[in-house]
Amino acid sequence: MVKIIWADGSQTRTALETDEGYRQVVPIDGKVTGNHGEWLALINALHWAEILLPPGEVEIRMDSQLIVNQFNGKYKVKQDKMTYLYTLARIASLDLLEGPGIAHRVVWVPREENRAGWLLEGK
Repeated sequence: MVKIIWADGSQTRTALETDEGYRQVVPIDGKVTGNHGEWLALINALHWAEILLPPGEVEIRMDSQLIVNQFNGKYKVKQDKMTYLYTLARIASLDLLEGPGIAHRVVWVPREENRAGWLLEGK
Protein backbone atom coordinates (compact mmCIF):
# COMPACT_ATOMS: atom_id res chain seq x y z
CA MET A 1 0.00 0.00 0.00
CA VAL A 2 1.31 3.44 -0.95
CA LYS A 3 1.65 5.90 1.92
CA ILE A 4 0.89 9.52 1.04
CA ILE A 5 2.50 12.68 2.39
CA TRP A 6 1.06 16.02 1.33
CA ALA A 7 3.61 18.85 1.45
CA ASP A 8 3.31 22.60 0.95
CA GLY A 9 5.46 25.61 1.66
CA SER A 10 5.10 29.36 1.69
CA GLN A 11 7.27 32.37 2.50
CA THR A 12 6.55 31.95 6.21
CA ARG A 13 5.75 28.26 6.93
CA THR A 14 5.83 24.68 5.74
CA ALA A 15 3.07 22.12 6.26
CA LEU A 16 2.91 18.33 6.04
CA GLU A 17 0.09 15.85 6.47
CA THR A 18 -0.30 12.06 6.11
CA ASP A 19 -3.23 9.67 5.92
CA GLU A 20 -2.10 8.30 9.29
CA GLY A 21 -3.04 11.59 10.92
CA TYR A 22 0.38 13.15 11.29
CA ARG A 23 0.22 16.93 10.79
CA GLN A 24 2.82 19.60 11.14
CA VAL A 25 3.04 23.31 10.44
CA VAL A 26 6.49 24.80 10.99
CA PRO A 27 7.36 28.49 10.84
CA ILE A 28 10.29 29.46 8.64
CA ASP A 29 12.85 31.62 10.36
CA GLY A 30 13.89 34.53 8.17
CA LYS A 31 12.73 35.81 4.82
CA VAL A 32 12.46 33.30 1.97
CA THR A 33 10.66 33.08 -1.35
CA GLY A 34 7.64 30.87 -1.95
CA ASN A 35 9.79 28.47 -3.97
CA HIS A 36 12.32 28.28 -1.14
CA GLY A 37 9.44 27.39 1.20
CA GLU A 38 8.28 24.68 -1.20
CA TRP A 39 11.77 23.12 -1.29
CA LEU A 40 11.88 23.14 2.52
CA ALA A 41 8.50 21.38 2.60
CA LEU A 42 9.77 18.70 0.22
CA ILE A 43 12.93 18.16 2.27
CA ASN A 44 10.81 17.87 5.44
CA ALA A 45 8.51 15.37 3.72
CA LEU A 46 11.44 13.19 2.69
CA HIS A 47 12.70 13.17 6.28
CA TRP A 48 9.19 12.39 7.54
CA ALA A 49 9.00 9.39 5.21
CA GLU A 50 12.16 8.02 6.79
CA ILE A 51 11.22 8.71 10.41
CA LEU A 52 7.45 8.27 10.65
CA LEU A 53 6.41 5.77 8.03
CA PRO A 54 7.16 2.05 7.87
CA PRO A 55 9.23 0.74 4.96
CA GLY A 56 7.23 0.57 1.76
CA GLU A 57 6.25 2.96 -0.96
CA VAL A 58 5.68 6.68 -0.37
CA GLU A 59 4.12 9.27 -2.64
CA ILE A 60 4.79 12.92 -1.81
CA ARG A 61 2.13 15.19 -3.25
CA MET A 62 2.80 18.88 -3.83
CA ASP A 63 1.01 21.65 -5.71
CA SER A 64 4.16 23.35 -7.00
CA GLN A 65 4.68 22.18 -10.57
CA LEU A 66 8.05 23.93 -10.66
CA ILE A 67 9.47 22.13 -7.61
CA VAL A 68 8.03 18.74 -8.61
CA ASN A 69 9.42 19.04 -12.15
CA GLN A 70 12.81 20.27 -10.94
CA PHE A 71 13.09 17.44 -8.42
CA ASN A 72 12.08 14.89 -11.04
CA GLY A 73 14.65 16.24 -13.54
CA LYS A 74 12.20 17.65 -16.08
CA TYR A 75 13.27 21.26 -15.42
CA LYS A 76 16.71 22.62 -14.58
CA VAL A 77 17.36 24.36 -11.28
CA LYS A 78 18.95 27.66 -12.26
CA GLN A 79 19.35 29.72 -9.09
CA ASP A 80 22.29 28.95 -6.77
CA LYS A 81 20.14 29.13 -3.64
CA MET A 82 17.64 26.69 -5.13
CA THR A 83 20.44 24.40 -6.36
CA TYR A 84 21.56 24.03 -2.75
CA LEU A 85 18.00 23.09 -1.66
CA TYR A 86 17.65 20.73 -4.63
CA THR A 87 20.87 19.02 -3.56
CA LEU A 88 19.61 18.64 0.01
CA ALA A 89 16.39 17.09 -1.32
CA ARG A 90 18.30 14.65 -3.56
CA ILE A 91 20.51 13.61 -0.61
CA ALA A 92 17.40 13.00 1.54
CA SER A 93 15.92 11.02 -1.36
CA LEU A 94 19.02 8.81 -1.64
CA ASP A 95 19.04 8.30 2.13
CA LEU A 96 15.49 6.93 1.88
CA LEU A 97 16.47 4.41 -0.75
CA GLU A 98 19.78 3.34 0.77
CA GLY A 99 18.74 3.45 4.45
CA PRO A 100 15.31 1.98 5.18
CA GLY A 101 14.74 1.13 1.51
CA ILE A 102 11.69 3.32 1.01
CA ALA A 103 10.67 3.69 -2.63
CA HIS A 104 9.18 7.11 -3.23
CA ARG A 105 8.00 9.51 -5.87
CA VAL A 106 7.11 13.19 -5.89
CA VAL A 107 3.98 14.10 -7.84
CA TRP A 108 2.02 17.24 -8.63
CA VAL A 109 -1.57 17.70 -7.44
CA PRO A 110 -3.87 20.68 -7.97
CA ARG A 111 -3.83 23.22 -5.14
CA GLU A 112 -7.39 22.41 -4.07
CA GLU A 113 -6.39 18.75 -3.49
CA ASN A 114 -3.28 19.46 -1.43
CA ARG A 115 -4.21 18.74 2.19
CA ALA A 116 -0.99 20.39 3.43
CA GLY A 117 -2.10 23.54 1.62
CA TRP A 118 -5.32 23.39 3.59
CA LEU A 119 -3.25 23.42 6.80
CA LEU A 120 -1.42 26.55 5.62
CA GLU A 121 -4.78 28.16 4.88
CA GLY A 122 -6.13 27.17 8.31
CA LYS A 123 -8.83 24.81 7.00
